Amino acid sequence: MSETDEQTRISEELSALARAVRQGRVDALHSLGLRLLLGDRAPLRPADGISMLNEATRKGHADAPAVLSILHALGIHVEQGWNHALALMAVSAERGNALSREQITILAGVPVDSPQDSKSLIGSIDLQKWVAPPQAVTVNEDPLIRAYESFASPEVCNWLIRRSRDRLAPAAVYDAVSGKVTHNSTRTNTVAIYNLVETDLLQLLVQGRMAVCTGVPFRHFEASSVLHYEVGQAIHNHFDFIDPASPNYEQQIQTQGQRIITFLLYLNDDYEGGETAFPELGISHKGKAGEGMYFVNALPDGGPDVRTLHAGVSPTQGEKWVVSQFIRNRRVF
Repeated sequence: MSETDEQTRISEELSALARAVRQGRVDALHSLGLRLLLGDRAPLRPADGISMLNEATRKGHADAPAVLSILHALGIHVEQGWNHALALMAVSAERGNALSREQITILAGVPVDSPQDSKSLIGSIDLQKWVAPPQAVTVNEDPLIRAYESFASPEVCNWLIRRSRDRLAPAAVYDAVSGKVTHNSTRTNTVAIYNLVETDLLQLLVQGRMAVCTGVPFRHFEASSVLHYEVGQAIHNHFDFIDPASPNYEQQIQTQGQRIITFLLYLNDDYEGGETAFPELGISHKGKAGEGMYFVNALPDGGPDVRTLHAGVSPTQGEKWVVSQFIRNRRVF
């Protein structure tokens, strides 16, 4: 299909959605709102998109309040507030959104089939535990590697695995020369990546706790990734910082910032092998399920620390799941 044909198709889709909105179809209101919010095959008009999502929520749509919940958790285009985000998630759950309901029960620590309604459950959720860092252990002083054995509960870990299993795709690397994302033999694992409306409140709370642990503002976080390794799959020795040898390095650092910290959350430990290895430091670490660990990629002056060369070693038995979170030294959103 030519570019002109594609543009014509998109224009026709938007016109059809607009007609459906005028006819009072709430599903169309939600769909068009999402597209305008993201600029997804539509003009990027977040204010109009949020207005439509709010209207869809007022008219009883189940999924629109879940999207608005994410926006309020992030503070994107709206005022940030965890309590408001939870309240919107409860509205979504009460209207039949199963994912919203399950997240609320996990946060409240009750079974999914609990007879309690979602609005009453959010009153029992202790948000303070998400803004308080768990006990830390220093794995290495310089460069700093710090671990948190009780970072996330088994229920949160299992949720992240279930959410990611059907989203896995071959891992890719960014080629600074071509400016394209390509596949490379140095990364043979698979990965699930979440955009703005594909993420969920539990993932954002995990990121919020990472921010508390590292002391870096939440808005410096890139999109979160869930990595999956089967037997024989690995990410071989690499750096996470932006390499000074990359074309337009200075411009990249100026506009995007440096990746100063990598935070890992180990989601399971029922596998053999699969360590996170730092060959320059002589460290090989196999995290426990629910354990968080971060390492600092940059020197005090902001330059890259080549001692942080590391690898995700292949499991020799079973499968490995881990959240990977890159943190920049400037705002990402």
